[in-house]
Amino acid sequence: MESEDAKEIYAHFGRAMYFTNCLEHSIVNALCLLSLLPNREVYSSRKEWENLIDHHYEESFKKCFGALKNQLKSHPDPFPSLLAIIPDLEKCVEERNFLAHRFYREYAQHWFSTKGRKEMVKKLEAASELFNTTDEKLEDALKPITEKYGITEEILQKYYSEMQEEAENY
Repeated sequence: MESEDAKEIYAHFGRAMYFTNCLEHSIVNALCLLSLLPNREVYSSRKEWENLIDHHYEESFKKCFGALKNQLKSHPDPFPSLLAIIPDLEKCVEERNFLAHRFYREYAQHWFSTKGRKEMVKKLEAASELFNTTDEKLEDALKPITEKYGITEEILQKYYSEMQEEAENY
């Protein structure tokens, strides 16, 4: 089916999966903040520190979404605002796995009617909202830690501006 409805479903599915990737990256960032930053003075050189950070990201992105959530959940130094969003993260893992492994199969009959396709879009919009809202909650939960280590909103905005400038030069 190549209708506009089909294209809309594909677009909403892509958007939902995009938000899962953003949340997954935020979890990896959170693990970096919680696990590596407290010990950064131990490393004698910038190169050694950068290698450790690179290794963290390489190894983290080999793990599935659920494993990253479990690693965050079982962090030895949890704090209340982080623990408060674990149920949301668990819902996100379930929803992500549903989308990746069963969505099109379980909604196969919906594909053949306008009403069904609208239900598919509604389901995908709700998933996008869940992932995006949980990502925002995680970011808010980590603010005290990021600020503790000097990662302020101003620094992040400068970094984002540099990234955008770099992207525009491609």
